[in-house]
Amino acid sequence: MPRAPKKPSRKSPAVAAPSGATPRAIIENVQPGIDAGRFAAKRTQGEIVRVEADVFADGHDKVAADLLYRHAGLRRDGASDAPWTRVPMTLVDNDRWAAEFRVDELGFYEFTVDAWVDAFATWRDGLSKKFGAGQDVDLELREGAGWLRQKAEGRKLKTFADRIDGPGDAAARVAAALSSGLADAVRADERMRHGVARDARTLAVMVERERARFGAWYEMFPRSAGPDPTRSATFDEAAERLPAIAAMGFDIVYL
Repeated sequence: MPRAPKKPSRKSPAVAAPSGATPRAIIENVQPGIDAGRFAAKRTQGEIVRVEADVFADGHDKVAADLLYRHAGLRRDGASDAPWTRVPMTLVDNDRWAAEFRVDELGFYEFTVDAWVDAFATWRDGLSKKFGAGQDVDLELREGAGWLRQKAEGRKLKTFADRIDGPGDAAARVAAALSSGLADAVRADERMRHGVARDARTLAVMVERERARFGAWYEMFPRSAGPDPTRSATFDEAAERLPAIAAMGFDIVYL
């Protein structure tokens, strides 16, 4: 007896995205996905697609994740070479991360998830805890500044590095290190990410017109819809029936 085809696993092993280092982040249970991504989820034009995934890694290091999406055209053939749009994912609870994107074009959208161990967020977390406990953090500040200078190429990050490693008191230097401006600058610079893992699956969303949500269909036989029962009606005569059909609450006529 021939064996049935194997269904895709709901656990999607992460594969290395082109970033150089071996990935440590694990990506699982990406949603929305019908039958583990075998079929496309459905939305209508203008709706928001919320994507969630479990993202974690070994040890106690912080992780980060991005949602990647693009319009793939009117067919789901896996041949799209359109550039990805990135949206930072936010931690929802435990290991669950989420982000959203809007679908405005008909056809198929593709999406996937990138994740990595966030060395910068891990450093910030340790710095915040030590400083809050009243410990000396001069070494941590110098370490962070050196890391920024080594990794960064933009002037903005180097300016932050100088402030962190500057002559000011510890509180001012820590405030610079923990500022949202620095966090946003690091998050936006893809060169600061190492060991990026990408979900092994590319999932899809099929986008249809709003009318596809629901509708009342009326089956019509044009030849029988004319005013004279002794002969077949013309299409023009059948079309005269459309206002009466619409008045009964029907949205769609199919022949």
